Amino acid sequence: AVVCSNISIGALKPGSNKIVSYLGDIRGNAYALDASSGELIWKTLTDGHPLARVTGNPRYFDGKLYVPLASLEEDESRSPEHICCTFRGAMVAVNTETGKIAWKHPYPSGGGAMGMLSTAGNLLFTGDRSAHLIAFDSTKGTILWHAGLQDDLSNGPETYMLDGQQYLVAGAGDTLCAFVVE
Repeated sequence: AVVCSNISIGALKPGSNKIVSYLGDIRGNAYALDASSGELIWKTLTDGHPLARVTGNPRYFDGKLYVPLASLEEDESRSPEHICCTFRGAMVAVNTETGKIAWKHPYPSGGGAMGMLSTAGNLLFTGDRSAHLIAFDSTKGTILWHAGLQDDLSNGPETYMLDGQQYLVAGAGDTLCAFVVE
């Protein structure tokens, strides 16, 4: 299947010396390939919907691969036989050692995230297609916080420190949104 994501590089598992290339395709599969040989380590179907696809860039962090899903329904909508809007998008966390799905969070509407930020504090920041910035507990997939934005997330969130205060910033359309992290 066609690869439509960037490649994320990371260890097979925390503490491992084995370097792996992680990527996704237009059939909703996530892959782990040995970065030195190209050998397939695992391939995981992240969603059984026939039009599921990995749209954004999978993100490796600390033994998990975070995979944003959307669908090819836009293309299929040209067909008069197509029944619209049967897929909602999701964020999927895959265990990088086993290739098994650790957790999956379906979105209420639309596709996957434009970008992600994972932190050492077990947070995953991303957005959905309903103009929300979301903070997940990256170990369990539960939503810890979300904020409504004026538009869909248009980049991966970033964090920085200024004068002893941590901030989270994210673009939403033509607006830059900043939040104080406490």
